[in-house]
Amino acid sequence: MERVHIKKRSNTQKDAAGEIAAELQGTPDFIIGNYSDGNLVASLLSYKMGITHCNIAHALEKTKYPDSDIFWKNFDEKYHFSCQFTTDIIAMNNADFIITSTYQEIAGSGHLDDRSKPILFSMARLDRVKDITGLVEAFAKCAKLRELANLVVVAGYNDVKKSKDREEIAEIEKMHELIKTHKLFRQFRWISAQTNRARNGELYRYIVDTHGAFVQVYIYGSGLQSRLYRGFIPYLAYVWSGRCPATAAYVPTLILAC
Repeated sequence: MERVHIKKRSNTQKDAAGEIAAELQGTPDFIIGNYSDGNLVASLLSYKMGITHCNIAHALEKTKYPDSDIFWKNFDEKYHFSCQFTTDIIAMNNADFIITSTYQEIAGSGHLDDRSKPILFSMARLDRVKDITGLVEAFAKCAKLRELANLVVVAGYNDVKKSKDREEIAEIEKMHELIKTHKLFRQFRWISAQTNRARNGELYRYIVDTHGAFVQVYIYGSGLQSRLYRGFIPYLAYVWSGRCPATAAYVPTLILAC
């Protein structure tokens, strides 16, 4: 990759480099840039200070806005992609090495061995009230349901380092522990929160096509949670066992208010 040298030097760049060196009592070994604006700053400072630049590129908005690199003009007035992509090109060409989004961040954790099974699906915030981890735990403990169906949830972050919310961090850690403890890797997929409405709509269509069920869990009290889970989990196992087949005309929906 050809290195693009930035010749223009501003007083701000010079002052910032001096402040960093003074704070650290010496020149740092390398600098890490995060997102477009952060990487542009990191690129300028690395050039000024003569140090290594690590560029964290993330998904370059591709997962949030499909084809935004091709049809950027359609979104430019609202999202200013022309500025963002120009910034990305400058910063990435000047970087010594680049760290991109992982497949896990984009596509979620785990995989499904048997995709012929119906899907138990839920999409919500990853917090205590929505109780996604409670749903995962209930699924994990029902051997019959695990035999008959897969569980897919869309919620929060997969990586605890990406969250700044203490409650969400606790739920992320609990989710990883449940996956590990109950060995859910081949029957469960955890996809990070999605903002693409069209793609989210397709998720629901897929649940319909595969005779799955959508579950919405909400906790506003206490005491009933375990009893409700004990009730609806066997019910789903009964439905998917063939004795009470679900139709393909709608998504069976269970709203659990605990």
